[in-house]
Amino acid sequence: MRFVRNLATMIASLGLLVCLARPAPAASVTLADLIANGGTVTSGDKVFSNFMYSSTGSMPSAHLINVIPITQGGTFGIEFQGGFNSTAGMSPSDALIKFTVTSGAGDITGAIMRGNPLVVGAPPNGSISVTETFLPELTNTKLSIFDIQPGNVSQSMDSTTFNHPVHALNVQKDILGTAVEGSVATLSFIDQLFPQDTQSVPEPASLMLVGIGALGLFGYKRFRTR
Repeated sequence: MRFVRNLATMIASLGLLVCLARPAPAASVTLADLIANGGTVTSGDKVFSNFMYSSTGSMPSAHLINVIPITQGGTFGIEFQGGFNSTAGMSPSDALIKFTVTSGAGDITGAIMRGNPLVVGAPPNGSISVTETFLPELTNTKLSIFDIQPGNVSQSMDSTTFNHPVHALNVQKDILGTAVEGSVATLSFIDQLFPQDTQSVPEPASLMLVGIGALGLFGYKRFRTR
């Protein structure tokens, strides 16, 4: 009985460690702070670093852009949230975002980008687009979302699968907007997700649970053989 009580205490203690090992949800941070401090954003197994930003026209300053960790179905990434826009008086307007993404587990197998590009007015007349490229070049792979008016030509999501998975990737987003009098081209968020190899390394909490099971089986075997 003493052994059983000791084993139960051990399992309870390891369970507490599992809970503590899970990272707390990260809060958003401004792009300006990340650039000024050489900061990083962690989203699941992905680490985002080396942020850079430049803008012209009516695009927002880095102080007005939030960077937020996001996840969808086990795929991790970040969101850039801000008032990206182009007005007739400051058209065209352009913004450039650069960053590096590094995987802590399986290699990155592709990229997904989505957002809400929209040209509004009466009638709407202009365009806004986000074109994304990668280094090292992956067979000239690029992603694009856009809204072009008149014509109602739009795309709010794009994705790609890389020919060769990579451990780290340099990403560049070019946001370009144009608008004529009476119209505004807008974009309030850009989501970025990076799928990874399905043979990825298990997270620390999962490994610890496996260890708890192994300890339990080992202890049970010793108890039965006494």
